Amino acid sequence: KEGKPEEAVAGYSELLNQCEAAGEPYVGCAIRARMARGAASVDAGDYVAALRDFSATRVIAPRAIPPALLEGNVWYLLGRKDDAERIFAETLALSDRKDEVAVAVEQIYYFRRDEEKTNAWIEKISTPSVREHVRCELYFQTGRLEAAVAAGKKSVAFDGGNAGAVERLGFVLKHLGRLD
Repeated sequence: KEGKPEEAVAGYSELLNQCEAAGEPYVGCAIRARMARGAASVDAGDYVAALRDFSATRVIAPRAIPPALLEGNVWYLLGRKDDAERIFAETLALSDRKDEVAVAVEQIYYFRRDEEKTNAWIEKISTPSVREHVRCELYFQTGRLEAAVAAGKKSVAFDGGNAGAVERLGFVLKHLGRLD
């Protein structure tokens, strides 16, 4: 929805009220609305409201990954980095999709410009070609182009069938003008 985040929060609050009063129009509507209201609350700068929504969603769906990642991100935004890290580590431990969680957390830290944590979470990626692919992207985005080439080559060497790694290495090489 276009407009102010506060308007989105009000709209999702109304939807949640309707779900409570008349039942959900479809299974999962209240969870989706609560997650969306939490995201809108983050956009509005109301981190406490966002935490309430993400935490409530985690109570309803304790093994769900998105609400945990979003809650951890809010704790990070509030300066409670240890709490964020604890939630991320718990989510990783409970997940059957550990590499996906590690990549998602790495991205949260990357967008928060926390290079130490970004690198630490890259190391948690267990699949070598994926780990080096993510490292290649990080190096490219931070202007370390030769390191990006080296990581890209490692990624492709680990798994030449990783189309994303091959594409990223090609992109970096093209950017450097190495088209041979």
